[in-house]
Amino acid sequence: MLLVGLCFIAGGLKCGLGQLTSPGAGFFPLLTGGVMSLLSAALFVKSILHRERAGQEEGFWLRPGSSRKVLFALACLVFYLLALDFLGYIVTTFIFILSLFLWISAKRWTTSLLAALILSAGSYLLFKTGLGVSLPLGLIKF
Repeated sequence: MLLVGLCFIAGGLKCGLGQLTSPGAGFFPLLTGGVMSLLSAALFVKSILHRERAGQEEGFWLRPGSSRKVLFALACLVFYLLALDFLGYIVTTFIFILSLFLWISAKRWTTSLLAALILSAGSYLLFKTGLGVSLPLGLIKF
C-alpha cells in the first residue's frame, strides 16, 4: 500500500496541484496518496514492533460468528442500495449505521443511536451544504 500511495503522490504531482484557492486535478490524488502512505508506513512500523505477539492473536475468520457479521454487513449494504431512493439519504444512512453499530460492533443502544444520528446528519450537511452534492430526499422533503 505504501507503493500505491507513492504512485498516487507521483501522479498527483504530475497532474499539477493548482493554487490554494483553486486546487488542480492532482490535489486530491496527492492528498489520498499522502494519507495512504502515512497509514501504511505506520502499520508497517507497528507490525515490526509487535511481531512477537502476532502468532498469539486469533485471526478474524477464526473467531466464532465472524462470517455471520460479514454476511450481515453485505445484507446491510444491499438494503442501503435498494432503499436509498425510496427512504432518502438521511433515513437510509441512519438505519445503515445504526444496524452496523448494534449488530456488528455490539455497541449499546444509546451509543448506536447517537452515532447514527450524528454521522447521518453530519455527512448530509457535508455533502449537501459543504460540497453541493445532490442527495435523494425520499419520503422526507425539507
